[in-house]
Amino acid sequence: MIDKSVIEISRFITKVENQDVEALEVLEKRLKEKDTKTRVIGITGPPGAGKSTLTNCLIRKLSKDSKVAVVAIDPASLFSDGALLGDRVRMQEHSTNPNVFIRSLSNRNCLGGLSAATPDIIRVFMAYDYDYVIVETVGVGQDEIDIVKFSDTVMLVLHPASGDDMQAMKAGVMEIADVFVVNKCDIKNEAEKTFNVIEYWVRMNPRDWNPPIVKTSAIEGEGVDILIEKLQLHHDFIIENPDINFRRNQLRAKHEITQKMQLLIEKKISQINPKEYDIMLEKVIKNQTRPLEAANHLLKGVLL
Repeated sequence: MIDKSVIEISRFITKVENQDVEALEVLEKRLKEKDTKTRVIGITGPPGAGKSTLTNCLIRKLSKDSKVAVVAIDPASLFSDGALLGDRVRMQEHSTNPNVFIRSLSNRNCLGGLSAATPDIIRVFMAYDYDYVIVETVGVGQDEIDIVKFSDTVMLVLHPASGDDMQAMKAGVMEIADVFVVNKCDIKNEAEKTFNVIEYWVRMNPRDWNPPIVKTSAIEGEGVDILIEKLQLHHDFIIENPDINFRRNQLRAKHEITQKMQLLIEKKISQINPKEYDIMLEKVIKNQTRPLEAANHLLKGVLL
């Protein structure tokens, strides 16, 4: 039998994902009343690195004595905007675990590999007192740096063949990593090569936190305990260094304010009179006015 709270959370997430203003207001109210301790772990990396298998291993370990939520971002269908892969199918073993909630989201073809609703859905799990939220991105390339805006700790998962590819990686992707993971370490020679490339990069790019490099084999479960230890070390480091925590929270807050402004503007735009819009559209088509002039005219009526 499905727990009523699971159904409640599912329905609430659907409203939040659709940016329902009333649901977002309820969420804000709930969070004001809480001192949440939820830890957000972002997992990113190229396709084929084994992110989902590794996520599965983390769920298995963490859910023994903690509540774990997973936000699994899937690429969108071009036709329906729905999630294509469905990570919940790939994580069936946790379907009856009362400590685990897995939600697949479509990225709705957003750049950066994340759904626009991701930060709000993370906040839903905070409101329901989950201990961990794991966010797994699409893994479409090197533009996924948005994950750092929502995560307390970012894991960059690479596969053994990544050594040469990393030479061409944009610096921003490497810089967001708090923990590097070389997965599929059973492919020993290639894994060692990738490890050495990362180790050299870390040495040449010193910062306050020295990102550890962990070798794992997600299929075998090898290295997962060590990985969890390193995640905990990073969490402790953030707690001990409030300035770094403040900068992360500032980045997160800026993004959330911008997103909410965009939501309110979109709501105003939806109030534009359709007839007036059609009139301006026809004028643009006939070259009687420019698109910017038409936009200014239409927005004046709803933004003032």
